[in-house]
Amino acid sequence: MQLAQLTVQPTLWQKIIDAQSNDPYLVEERGLEGAGQAVEFSISFDGGLLFEKRLCVQSDSAVKAPRRKPAGLLQPSSVPKWKWENVSMDFITGLPRTLRGFTVIWVVVDTLTKSAHFIPGKSTYTATKWAQLYMSEIVRLHGVLLSIVSDRDAWFTSKFWKAFFRATIGMTPFEALYGKCCRSPFSWGEVGEQRLMGPELVQSTNEAIQKIRSRMHTAQSRQKSYADVRQKDLEF
Repeated sequence: MQLAQLTVQPTLWQKIIDAQSNDPYLVEERGLEGAGQAVEFSISFDGGLLFEKRLCVQSDSAVKAPRRKPAGLLQPSSVPKWKWENVSMDFITGLPRTLRGFTVIWVVVDTLTKSAHFIPGKSTYTATKWAQLYMSEIVRLHGVLLSIVSDRDAWFTSKFWKAFFRATIGMTPFEALYGKCCRSPFSWGEVGEQRLMGPELVQSTNEAIQKIRSRMHTAQSRQKSYADVRQKDLEF
């Protein structure tokens, strides 16, 4: 009868132990440990030098993370020219179910004025359903958006956009039907906002928007200067 014994040993562990002899600091600590002068160091059963029961790895620049600033300077998003042209959206999910079965709150924020709408929904809603809610809750009041800032995946964003812009014709159904764009139920530029609201209100609104845009540019510039201190410009 012949018996064979197979022993499996971790090769990486042994390679680290063998490499310890090439590190002068570890060699010195091994000698101090043998003399009983290195309290925090010990020797494992297979001859490896341990520090607080953890295997010591030799100092090697090849295995160290580079001490460099992250590449790429901050690229702030452009400041919108008017209210509700650009929106940011996020979903708060996993909420307790309401009497109407809602478990989600859809937060839609105008990136210029920072005003927000909170729309209840369900986790089973599709992108098309959310687009319909946007039409009834946002477009009805503010008009159609021009851009979206969202952390949702490209599939959702694409489905959402197609509720407003048809990829096959490259324009909104309203523009295709009537030959002109209309961002809201009352297009101020077309029918004349002055006649609807009064010139004083129009002027004060435009001045307020210009102040907001100027302050947003200033804030973005300040944030960029702070962020770029920890970054570096990388050219390809």
